[in-house]
Amino acid sequence: MAGELKHKDVDGSLSKAEWEAVDTHIADGQQANDMLYFNGTYWIRATPATIAALLDHGNLQGKGDDDHSQYHNNARGDARYLYKENTDEFTPDGDYEPATKKYVDDNAGGGGTLDPTLSSDHTYDGETITFTAGTNLVFSNCCYVGADEKLEKCDKDAIATVGVRNYIALATIAEDASGLFLRSGVIRDDSLTFTIGHGVWIGDSGALVGSAAGPHSGASDVNMCVGYAYAAHKWDFWGIGSYRLEI
Repeated sequence: MAGELKHKDVDGSLSKAEWEAVDTHIADGQQANDMLYFNGTYWIRATPATIAALLDHGNLQGKGDDDHSQYHNNARGDARYLYKENTDEFTPDGDYEPATKKYVDDNAGGGGTLDPTLSSDHTYDGETITFTAGTNLVFSNCCYVGADEKLEKCDKDAIATVGVRNYIALATIAEDASGLFLRSGVIRDDSLTFTIGHGVWIGDSGALVGSAAGPHSGASDVNMCVGYAYAAHKWDFWGIGSYRLEI
């Protein structure tokens, strides 16, 4: 390009004549704050418009590089955040973590669909509540709230223990320890065998029994039906006894 100062022409220093030959041309049309940039062959005037074009985001290199691990991207975002159209199961384990609709439905009595399959022993699905045990309890013990506000074992021989609201222990819980109880839902215990299609009744010392009719016929026995057996070892627990009858 005639009159331009070529990078290859600059070796050590320019003579006065050489400066005079290029100085006027370089200055032609330049304004305050103009810059020069090397285009690979020549140093040429870089106007504000030229600089803007060079710095346009679409012309930058490395836009796809993941250089900052603290920034959001799809992979990290999926691991860190729940988004509005989330379809993955999420169980909150902190006081201020969000809860999905399914979690609320399943755990807060929100009308979620129970899964009666219960493919393994000592499983359940339903509404739960935490209480303190007033005695040593094992899985599936049927309980009532005692005078000390702790859960005690129901017993068919003691009418005072067969309340209108009952709970099922969901683990082995030591006396005075806090534990989880089923308030209503479906539950499986392979150590118990029921008559399918019939009631589940409160028995002795927290046990449950099942038969086509009320199973107790002894003097002062109480018949309290608290569930319905839909399989030999699985039942739908209501939490509220359907009736009680002292014989």
